[in-house]
Amino acid sequence: MLQYFYPEPIQWGLPGDPYLWRDMKQETVLKKIPTTATELEELLHKLFNELVAEVPQKDKSFFVKKYEVVGISKGMISCDFWLEKGFPLIIRHGLCI
Repeated sequence: MLQYFYPEPIQWGLPGDPYLWRDMKQETVLKKIPTTATELEELLHKLFNELVAEVPQKDKSFFVKKYEVVGISKGMISCDFWLEKGFPLIIRHGLCI
């Protein structure tokens, strides 16, 4: 499933998003490859929850200590990025393979 995460987005929502992207990519190495877009979306939501202990919800962002970086929004994850861009991009990559 690693190929589903290439290329990375050009623009992220908040500074913690690229770190979560890379963690999700790493977590999929040993996962069974989903056969449908629905299964892939379910897996992505499950991984998101496992990695940050949050459920992605529209108009929500939150702090994750392990993704803390220098800057105003350090360690922040944007749910809108994941729901509107991140998950759809990964799913499109998966459907093209």
